Amino acid sequence: MRRRTLIKSSALFGLGALGASAFSACTDPDRQTDSNTSKSLTPLRVGVLNWFGCEGMLMADKKNLFAAEGIKVEQQYFASPTEINDLFLAGKLDLAAMVATDPIILSLKLPDIKTIMVTDYSGDVDGILASKKITKPADLRGKKIACEDVPYEIIFLGEFLKLGGMTEKDVQIVSLTAEAGAKAFAAGKVDAAVTYDPYLGKALKQRADAQILFSAKASNIIPNAIVAQAKVIESRRNDILAYIRSVDKGLKFSAANRKEADDLMAKWLAVGLPEIADQRSKIYILDIVKNKVDAFNPSSPLNVESSIRSGGQILLENGRVKKLADAGTLIDGSLIKSL
Repeated sequence: MRRRTLIKSSALFGLGALGASAFSACTDPDRQTDSNTSKSLTPLRVGVLNWFGCEGMLMADKKNLFAAEGIKVEQQYFASPTEINDLFLAGKLDLAAMVATDPIILSLKLPDIKTIMVTDYSGDVDGILASKKITKPADLRGKKIACEDVPYEIIFLGEFLKLGGMTEKDVQIVSLTAEAGAKAFAAGKVDAAVTYDPYLGKALKQRADAQILFSAKASNIIPNAIVAQAKVIESRRNDILAYIRSVDKGLKFSAANRKEADDLMAKWLAVGLPEIADQRSKIYILDIVKNKVDAFNPSSPLNVESSIRSGGQILLENGRVKKLADAGTLIDGSLIKSL
């Protein structure tokens, strides 16, 4: 899978360059509500990232599960997360799939942004490559590390360095894409690289002393989520609840019809079935129950609020942002908890 076209990275640090007009919310004066169902007759506009973790969203669309819930949905698919973020900021999407830490940056322009459902945690797909001589964060002090200049990779690396009481200031960051970084590591030009499959796997084969020093497996470091504005949640709550139920039904369909689901996923992501099987084994996808048990459970190590809070602190400490919204204001677990 060429995850570069599917991954969740986005050039959020350049938000200030966008014109103010890009952030004016679009309103629909013709929005109508069916009084019998309390659901809007206006389509729910949803931006979906071409990423394996959005499986439930795709299945709900392909298997007409939205209609079964009595809602109209216009689901658009994007290879670039930047496109989704820009359209969401411009008020042209009601719901959007993005990295759950992206709202840390987006909230600077859109304070009422809320994470309402976690779709997945990326798990073993993301990792930090290093030689086998490097066994702990302190071993990277002063060393060159390839890392793309996007929030989630900065946070991912920061979480590892934090284990050794370090920050970006204690290493030499080489700004390279995940693909270029993996190649630089394989060629011995950097000491470590923040990357992801398939580049991670290729580099492991190309360099004899390579190892995965750190991965996102079984952690909440890289959550992906569905977000909405608070005002949209308020005005279209029943529609959004129906949408979440549809996504949940999509995941149930996939579990019960794995071959058909895998074929649909392979066609959508333009990859082979072996790659679909590999992604399925590495990515932790959350349905409604798992959202309750993990993502919106303060006691769970996979709690999304703690992920946002920790990620925000790393961005702040590294000078990527000058101020932070409280992590609790960037989530709304009430929809999930009501289902």
